[in-house]
Parts: sequence; structure tokens; C-alpha cells
Amino acid sequence: VHDRGLQATPGSGARPDKTSIEQYFHNDNAYNRGQPEFVGLLCLQSAVEGGRSGVASIRAVHNDLLRQHPAALARLYQPFLFDRQKEHAAGEPGAVSAPIFASDKGELKMRMGLYRLLNAYRCLENELDAEGARAIELLREVLADPGLCHNFTMEAGDIQFVNNLATCHRRTAFIDHPVHKRHLVRLWLRDAGWRGYDG
Repeated sequence: VHDRGLQATPGSGARPDKTSIEQYFHNDNAYNRGQPEFVGLLCLQSAVEGGRSGVASIRAVHNDLLRQHPAALARLYQPFLFDRQKEHAAGEPGAVSAPIFASDKGELKMRMGLYRLLNAYRCLENELDAEGARAIELLREVLADPGLCHNFTMEAGDIQFVNNLATCHRRTAFIDHPVHKRHLVRLWLRDAGWRGYDG
């Protein structure tokens, strides 16, 4: 995970984690079928400025929406499109359709990736329905509550492990050193599906 000087524009296939721009709340690989259950990060080099991390519990986000905006929460349980960022086999669809919130055997799970979600509608020239757009807006309002997020800066040698299906995380924009660039190594772990990226 480091800045390769790419531009993460709709349809480019460039991930924000290959840039220095802000990464809004998300969980990893939300735009493909097989999300990892756990994500590990090892910091090899921090940025000169910025690159601050934040982690939020999806249960806390879900319950705030339930209290404040139950109609919006109901829409978040319905499918949205997610741009697969050209990370799929030839002939496969360029987007997946899935809800943001889901209950799997009584366990709450989240597929959070608003950058990929909005890009899917732009790339496919498919308009997001008004109810869905409003639900996304209210989700952003809830996530803006500073009390829901634990913020921290990863320094060289720090390791982070999170439950990717029970949390969402973010990163602020950063400024790199000209030579010693911010660099993190990521590990995805999953105990279901077949071995492979898309799983």
C-alpha cells in the first residue's frame, strides 16, 4: 500500500490505495465477491504528513442508522452496484450487485466502499435511485460522528489486524518524503471459498 502516482478516476481501475488521496470509510475488497474476513497491515514507513487511520464498528454505525434513519437503513439492505475496478476475468461483469448491510446466519456484515459504489453508477451511466442516494447521504452523516471512530497514526513497525466484515476503516490524505515513501504491507485472510483473489 503506497502511492504509485496513479490517478484514481472513475473507470481507470486505479485503486485509491495506490495514491496519496483520502480513502473514505470502506472495508477491503468490497467490490468483489470474496471479501477477506480479516485484514492485517504492517507499516514499513509512515508519511511525512497525514496518512492518519481510523476504524469504526459497523454495528455502531448500523445501530445509529436504526435509531435516526430507519428508512435509509432499510434501503442499505437492498442491492447497490460496486465497480470492480477492472480486477476481474475477461467476459465477467464490471460491477457486482450487493447490499451495504446484510445478515448472514444472524451475524451483521457490511460491504462498504462508496468510492467503488458511486464509480459503478458513473461508469455504467446508470443513475442511482433517489432513495439510494439519500441513504448514502445519511450513512455519511452518521460516519461523520467523531465518537464512532478510533483515530491513530501507524508508525514504522506497527501492525494492525481488523475484522474486515465487522469494521470499516479510512485513511486521510498524506504527503510523502521524496525518497522514503509511505509504505504498508497488507495481508488478507479468509476461511471460506476457494483459494484466489476473487474467492
